[in-house]
Order: sequence, then C-alpha cells, then structure tokens
Amino acid sequence: MATRTLGRRVILSLFFIIRTIRSEGDISIHKPAEQSSNNNSILVASKAVDNCLHLDLKYECCTLTNTTGQKIAWWRVDLLEVVTISWISLYVRNGSQPKLAGYQIYASNTTTSPTDGVLCYSDNSSTEADVQLVAHHTCPHVARYVTVYNYRNDPKRYDWYSDYAILELCKVTVKGCPVGRHGYGNCESRCSEECYGGNCQSTTGNCFYCSTGKYGNRCQNNCSANCKDSLCSIDSGYCLDCVPGNFGDKCELSLFYQLLR
Repeated sequence: MATRTLGRRVILSLFFIIRTIRSEGDISIHKPAEQSSNNNSILVASKAVDNCLHLDLKYECCTLTNTTGQKIAWWRVDLLEVVTISWISLYVRNGSQPKLAGYQIYASNTTTSPTDGVLCYSDNSSTEADVQLVAHHTCPHVARYVTVYNYRNDPKRYDWYSDYAILELCKVTVKGCPVGRHGYGNCESRCSEECYGGNCQSTTGNCFYCSTGKYGNRCQNNCSANCKDSLCSIDSGYCLDCVPGNFGDKCELSLFYQLLR
C-alpha cells in the first residue's frame, strides 16, 4: 500500500510539473480581452483565452463578433505588463476561411487604434483553401497588447471574401517571457547585461539591441576602438562611421598609413 501511494504521489507530482512547464510559456491565458462587438452574450472575447480548445461554436469556446454590417472587426488581449513576445498562435472556428481572410496581427503598448504598434502578420491568401485556421506566427517584439484585426474594403480584395469583417476565434495563444528573461517554455534565464535595456528575444536569448560599444548575438563583442562614438552593427561589428583619418569595415585602415605606402 505504501509503495502504491508513493507511486501515485510521484505521478501526480510529474503531472503538475509538466502542466506548469507547458503553461508558463502561454502568457495570454485568462488575461483581460475585449472585441469590437459581441454577437451574443456567450461568445465573448474572453472565450479565446479561457484555455478551452474546440473549433466548433456548439461548444461555446469561441468568440463571435457581429456578423452583418461591420467593415472592421478586432479582438484584443491585455497581457497586463510589457512582455517579450515570441509566438502568437490562432485557432479559428471550422469553415471560417472567407470570414478570416485578410486578417492582421498587431503587437502594441497602446490601444488608441486596433492597428497601433507593430504589424506581426498579414494574411495575403489568394484562395480560400490557403487561409489557415490553425496558424503560428513569429512576433519577436516587446509589447503589452496583442490585437487580431480584420477589415473589408469596398470592393473586396477577392470575391470569395465574406461581405463583412467577422472574427470567430476559438483560442489565441501568446508565447513569451517577462522583460529581461528568456528560455523556451520556462523563462528561467536572464538576458545578457550587455543587451540594451536588459531585454532579449524570449526563446533564443539574443539581444534586440546592444549597449554602446558592443555587438554580437549576446552583445559579447567589443566594437572597434576606431568606430566613431563606439557604434557598430550588432550583426557584423562593422562601424557605422569611422573616427577621422580611418576607413574600412571596422575602421582598421588609416589614411596616414596609405599615404606612407
């Protein structure tokens, strides 16, 4: 009996650990969400972040904006803090290709407009079959809000587009880490101190920008002393400009030396 009880505890502990690791990467679960309109009182914005995954409206796990008269539709989640986003995944109701077509995803720190911030993805599918209802998009940006936006021009881009802008999102997952941390699925590692602002990509740990005088994925290298103002490219280390009298990719060549030759 003691052995059986111990085994059960181990299994429960492992189950808890696995669930914890998986959930740490999804920073959108149960966060506040809103949308441009509600078709009814059940299929509201929060349904996309309630951790329920069924791609059929009958399960009441999806959102639904108004289905007629709308040329613009949007859905937004508030992550409650500025985070470093890596991936944004969408799971959309079965058969929604004509309604979803042309959608865009934005990451922002403001909510003045649904198209605030950085455009992470724009659907340019030319056929209905090309529109993916389960899609994963990279979005390596620092932001607090993620917005799914759709619109209908007059005339429509393609005849097979729905007449009105409609969103039916069954699940939206935002993967990322708090600012200053990285690590796929756990965010346990700190960004390099040389990363400008102490921030880096949440999965790779590579710096977005370097502090003055540094370059490299983790800003681990020093720019040439001949770079003007110690500024060089984060990728190559090539100087953005040279101190007077020098030239070359890293300003390693001297005009005075050339004259002597």
